[in-house]
Amino acid sequence: MLADPQSKVFVLLVETLVDFIQVYKDELHDWLLMLVSQLLKLMGTDLRVSLHSKVNNALDLVRESFPCEQQFSILMRFIVDQTQSSSLKMKVAVLCYIEKLSKRMKPNDFANSSEARLAMSRIITWTSEPKSFDVRKAAQAVLISLFDLNTPMYTMLLGALPKTFQDAAESFCTTTCAATAPRQALYSDDFWLTYRLILNVVFVNKNWKGSLAGVGQWEINMTV
Repeated sequence: MLADPQSKVFVLLVETLVDFIQVYKDELHDWLLMLVSQLLKLMGTDLRVSLHSKVNNALDLVRESFPCEQQFSILMRFIVDQTQSSSLKMKVAVLCYIEKLSKRMKPNDFANSSEARLAMSRIITWTSEPKSFDVRKAAQAVLISLFDLNTPMYTMLLGALPKTFQDAAESFCTTTCAATAPRQALYSDDFWLTYRLILNVVFVNKNWKGSLAGVGQWEINMTV
């Protein structure tokens, strides 16, 4: 029924779902992947404003009710799931969810896994999405949020990607952070020098041939 937003009982169903989560959240961890996936898919459809608001409220409740580490892992899996095609609206919904989640996460919740690396490569690719400014903006916001959340882990994860991805992400982070006063105060020139040295020294011997244009083939190799 969640897959049919035109149903007359859809509004009642979402409201009931919210109540259900509030009462039984401690028993729903095994159901979280399906729950998040279905709600995000709904956000990618053409919902009326009132329905969109209710689904968004349900997602807000999910974000507040379950462990951040578990949610982050599920979102990484959702992004790299090749069995579904993501619409532009769905990409925005996923990215906005991740950015908001990152504000609640602890640094240790940001795990460096194969799925996270693959998802990061796609998020970096989405920063240059030609068909949607909203997708580009949301993807950039996620990179900044994850960088702020755990810079060492972000750097380590980024270093496992092809150099073209590293350059794209590093260039964006440096230019964006330098353009805002709070971040400029937080990250000094010495910080950025150290950040670049980590990338250049630790990963200098990696001869990556991947490119943004060839992300598909590289992603296949990453999952082997």
